[in-house]
Amino acid sequence: MDAKLEKQKKFIKNLIIYLSIKNKFFYKKQMDEHSKLTIKDFEIVKELGSGSFGKVKLVKKIANDVLYALKTVTLNRLNQK
Repeated sequence: MDAKLEKQKKFIKNLIIYLSIKNKFFYKKQMDEHSKLTIKDFEIVKELGSGSFGKVKLVKKIANDVLYALKTVTLNRLNQK
């Protein structure tokens, strides 16, 4: 019985190590994808609102159709305040 239990513990330990390594690579891949985004990667759906510093628009990422809110800031107005 002890040998079977030790085998299960070793399997679980190796699985946890594998999943943590896989998670690190997935996170790095996600960060790499986000760091390369430009405005050309999005399609403007509609304007959600505007304020004294800029506008907020609903945009859709062209690659996967995920919706995001994009805030644009007018730098001249921001520097005046």
